[in-house]
Amino acid sequence: MALCSSQERLKPRGDAERNGAEPVVAWLSLDELDNDPIRFWASVIAALRTCLPHCGQSALSMLHSSESLLLSTILMTLLQDLMEEDSDIILILDDYHVISDQAILDSILFLIEHIPTNQHLVLATRTDPELPLARLRVRGHLLEIRDRDLQFTEEEAASFLIQGMGLPLSPGDVWSEPILPDTGKVNFPTLKCR
Repeated sequence: MALCSSQERLKPRGDAERNGAEPVVAWLSLDELDNDPIRFWASVIAALRTCLPHCGQSALSMLHSSESLLLSTILMTLLQDLMEEDSDIILILDDYHVISDQAILDSILFLIEHIPTNQHLVLATRTDPELPLARLRVRGHLLEIRDRDLQFTEEEAASFLIQGMGLPLSPGDVWSEPILPDTGKVNFPTLKCR
């Protein structure tokens, strides 16, 4: 599920608008240990710095400061750095469903509500995140990609196996079943047994 602050931002911007810069992608795979706000945001900043080395230095210093600062203050500092970038920035938080700390959940909502025009947030999760999804849908701030959107049709399954993988099959040799909702597992194309 991808979240951004306006429907217009879901569309790629033209090269002229981006000054020819390619979008940068920062990916963070989360685990249960990331349920600490300081660790979580330090990891997010570290992921961003893999493609934007100068981004987030002040926010990172604020996170580790001996003063107790509000997360919203730290995030505004990070957002100011992101707004100065010429490229579109895609931040992917993988396995977001492991996050349960309320301060982190609140700070993600703050990020979504203040996200710069060049920033896109992608939450890869097995469950619906604790966000006001209905409100985000109504405002056009949410693009959802669900398991049913990732299913192969029989034609796509045949094309993948025959053309993509080069297997010597006929389209009738391939079938694909829908993803089972109780398992959440992706059901890949299967060969028919004759």
